[in-house]
Amino acid sequence: EQPMLINYNENAWWTGADIYEKGFEVDNATANTYQSLSTADYYIWRSGDNTYPFYYPGKVAEIINYISRIWDNDRQKIESYLARKYGMTLNSGTQDYIASDGTTLIWDDTTAWSYTKNIFWIGRDDLQDLGQVKSKSVHEDAILMIEADSEWTNISPSFVDITDKEFFTVSHNGAGNTWVWTWAPATYNILDRQWKIQETWDV
Repeated sequence: EQPMLINYNENAWWTGADIYEKGFEVDNATANTYQSLSTADYYIWRSGDNTYPFYYPGKVAEIINYISRIWDNDRQKIESYLARKYGMTLNSGTQDYIASDGTTLIWDDTTAWSYTKNIFWIGRDDLQDLGQVKSKSVHEDAILMIEADSEWTNISPSFVDITDKEFFTVSHNGAGNTWVWTWAPATYNILDRQWKIQETWDV
C-alpha cells in the first residue's frame, strides 16, 4: 500500500479552501462548500451527508489539525515532514523539501529538477522529533537503501555523528530499471535509472 498525503487549508483570503495531494493543489472550493469553521461538523474520513455516508476504507497513519489557517511556508514544512516520515515523494516537481526551521533545505529542486522520483533520506530534525538512520523509498520499484554507519536503528538512533538539521537525500530521474549502453564505458552497460544525492551539512 502506498501512503497518501492530503492537505486541506483555507486560502489566503479566507474565502474558500485549497486541497492538496502530496504537495500539489488538486482542487479548491468556495466558502461553505466543503467547510465552514463556525457551523459545520468536523468529519474525518467520512462523508458529512447523512443520506450518502461513505467511509474511507483505508488506514490512517496520522492526522495533523490546526485551529486556524496555516501559511504556505508552514504547509511546506508539514508536507516535507510527512513525506520524510513516511517515505513519500511529493507530487510537485518544483517543490523543495525543507526542515522545521523553514529555511534549511533538505532537497533543493532548483538544482535537481529532473530528479524527483522515489525520494528518500537519512537525517535528523530535533524540533520535529524526527530522525532516520536507515531509509528506502516506499514505492514498489525502489531498489536502493541507505543506512548510516554505527547509528543503530530508526526506533532508537544513537546519533553518534548525525546532528540536528543534517540530511542525506537521494532521488532518481524516473527511468526504468533496465541496462543500457548509453553513456557507459566501452563494452559495459549501466542502469538507465540515474540517482542524484544532496547532502545538507555533513552526514
